Amino acid sequence: MEEKFKITDDNLMLHALGLLSAVEARQMDVFLKNNPSWQQKFVEIQNENELISSMNFEVPDADFSEKVVAAWVLESARLNLGEKSFAADFQKKKSKNWVIRSIFSVFGLIVFASIFILFFSVNGQPVADNFRVPLPNFDFERLFLHPGLPFAILFVLTLVGLQFLDKIIRTRQFLKFQN
Repeated sequence: MEEKFKITDDNLMLHALGLLSAVEARQMDVFLKNNPSWQQKFVEIQNENELISSMNFEVPDADFSEKVVAAWVLESARLNLGEKSFAADFQKKKSKNWVIRSIFSVFGLIVFASIFILFFSVNGQPVADNFRVPLPNFDFERLFLHPGLPFAILFVLTLVGLQFLDKIIRTRQFLKFQN
């Protein structure tokens, strides 16, 4: 039984590069003669291949990779000997944990807002009515008595515990690697 010929863009590319078998190449030529839209795609692919093959690509120096490896070995040796490099010092100062930074930001905003409200009030009364901040009318009792609250707290504590465990494991691996 004869296998049915399937045309794809990949087959066109292989044909343009001359990588198809003789039988497939004949089938492709017959198909392209009968289908002018695919023939146009094939001509475009051939033109792109000719353009790419005519380009001159820059070849890096032969010792480029040797220089990169030597710089990496030198930096690794500095870190292992305890010398401070700029990159290592910068990484120690910069915290990458966005969760901690966002929690710190939220608490900072809460403190700033409370100081702002206290600044514009005298004896608990606002100085003027235009500084009054409307308080939301929210039923906190329903929130704190909700049956899902213990599970939510457990979930959050689990995430915090896993974050802490991850930090301990990473620190141990780092210390083991340093020794």
